[in-house]
Amino acid sequence: MAAEPPEPNQQEPSAVPVSRLVLPEPAAGTVHYWSVDIGPGPGGRGVLSEDEQERAARFVFDLHRNRYIACRSVLRCLLGRYLHASPAELIFDYTPYGKPEITGSRIRFNVSHSEDRAIIALTLDNAVGVDVERLRPVQDCLGLAERFFSGSERARLAALPEELHNEAFLNCWTRKEAFIKAIGEGLSHPLDTFEVTLVPGKPARLVSAAGLADPERHWSLLDLLPAPGFIGACAVRRAGVLAQPAGVICGWD
Repeated sequence: MAAEPPEPNQQEPSAVPVSRLVLPEPAAGTVHYWSVDIGPGPGGRGVLSEDEQERAARFVFDLHRNRYIACRSVLRCLLGRYLHASPAELIFDYTPYGKPEITGSRIRFNVSHSEDRAIIALTLDNAVGVDVERLRPVQDCLGLAERFFSGSERARLAALPEELHNEAFLNCWTRKEAFIKAIGEGLSHPLDTFEVTLVPGKPARLVSAAGLADPERHWSLLDLLPAPGFIGACAVRRAGVLAQPAGVICGWD
């Protein structure tokens, strides 16, 4: 049974198990993003590689271990469906900064999770990064912005009404995380060396970045709506990319 993408302004679609999905690959210039409920339990453990099972065993708390197993097994099953391959037989390679990829495949992917919600983003040929956060009060968000945001971002955040500070901060944070994950450097890349939009209700944009004269000619920065109470962002190294909500996954079986 295929998962149908939601219509605009539609409530979260019915969730389906990942093992029942039938998937076409993303069209050029689009990114598929899947919203995954990783709360039900660690189904799919059997598809994990030996090193993934060893990593799962190192978690101190069952909650974190189960979320890792659920997220990783769904990722493997999704990639298997897109690539027409056995999930357990997929071999991940890792960049020097630990970003997973599948050598020889056109599919590029990235994963993020916050509490019991994950996003998996997939596209063709172009680097992609994704981040998700639960909408929540952020303690001392202006102080955190002083540490991590650019001067222009800090000024725009401080100028907003106080009731918008949390959402604006999380907008900025998810967009920055998505970008540094797309370029493959993670938090080793200084967050204040590039600038994104953050005002609630305004489109996501990569405004400036060190070494890029016109970043919007090279990058797409996209808002994602993974689930009620969460916000997300996706960065793709290609201009004019469209985000396609591919469906909601409720677990393995």
